[in-house]
Amino acid sequence: MVSSGEIARGLSGLRGPVPTRFVWQRRTLDYQLRDSLSDAGAVLASRAPRLELDNDRAVLRSIRGIELLESALADLPGGPFDSTSDNVAVVEQRFILGAWRDFPLGLFRLELGDTRYGSDGEPVIECDAADIGTLLTESGPSAPYTVTSGTNFGTAASAVLDTLGLSHDLVTVGAVLPVVQTWAPYPETSWWQVVHDLADGIDYRTPWPNEQGRFLWSPRDVDPSVATEAVTYSDADEPKLIDGDTPYRRRQHAGTLRNLVVVLIDDPLHPDFPTRVVRENADAASPVSTTNRPERQFEVRSDSRPTSTRAILDAATAGPVGERLLREEAALYRTATLSTLPDPRRGAHEYYRLVVADRDGSLIEDGTLWRVARWSRDLAPGGRQTHEVEQVEPVTITDPEA
Repeated sequence: MVSSGEIARGLSGLRGPVPTRFVWQRRTLDYQLRDSLSDAGAVLASRAPRLELDNDRAVLRSIRGIELLESALADLPGGPFDSTSDNVAVVEQRFILGAWRDFPLGLFRLELGDTRYGSDGEPVIECDAADIGTLLTESGPSAPYTVTSGTNFGTAASAVLDTLGLSHDLVTVGAVLPVVQTWAPYPETSWWQVVHDLADGIDYRTPWPNEQGRFLWSPRDVDPSVATEAVTYSDADEPKLIDGDTPYRRRQHAGTLRNLVVVLIDDPLHPDFPTRVVRENADAASPVSTTNRPERQFEVRSDSRPTSTRAILDAATAGPVGERLLREEAALYRTATLSTLPDPRRGAHEYYRLVVADRDGSLIEDGTLWRVARWSRDLAPGGRQTHEVEQVEPVTITDPEA
């Protein structure tokens, strides 16, 4: 059996160039294979589709620039392709240690666009795709949707995913809703908004699909500066995973970022009503703090968007919510863009460490920690992967009313 370490060394390029190919498949929502679009010649390679991941979007992954042969979609072994209900999986394959290794890149729904007709060939469909998180954002309850008090948060979120037939593995939580919650019908409320509110209530990330379309969730990082990095990117050591021919860009944002937050429980039915929690970034080492900039406040209250206390568990949760939000704001001050070798293992909600050297050998980044905001890459052999990241550093958050 090949170890994960050997796979990682193969991906790094230490063993030389790694043959790469991309396989397009039709799969069910629980990732069961139906047939291969690649074997049928349905996906054209006249231009490389571009895969994008954005950790700040409701729908994490998208693909731009897919070209499909219309006749091949009609003649698939499992029957004609139905763009309204069928799912497309993309798998990157790398030839490592004598065998092709599979790296799933996501499960998608097509957003059909133009059909190109010409005298030089058969009709070609030019389209984009969004991962199956779009099933949550583009549908919702047909009537007011109610979750009773005492319902486990995980059970409530799982019920929404079950309604849509989405596979999931939401980690168990012990918390239960302190008060009944009712959401308005779609389109005023999407299913994504329901699970988003439930996740916010316990300071969890909104459920998202992994590379095989299985929905996960996890606690948000109250202090990102102690997060564990998924990878270290370096241009100072071998292998040079950072593209030295593409400029590394680091920027500072001069715009006003928020440094004071008020978190409210303003639902009279909530057991902890009324709750008002204030948190302040007054850290002298933080460029965006009230020590260094004018105070800029924002409120998090019931039904405020995109962050709310609609389904918040209790007053004890309000403090960490405020601290996390201020640390996320502080991380927006210093951002960077870097280009690396493409890595099919990169996923959602990750952190990187960066080691970047200047021309004279001095280090621009000496193992600094960064939150990944988004990345993109072409689905073709070669090329580069471009990442946009936000630096996270320790920030002391205080209670100004203590």
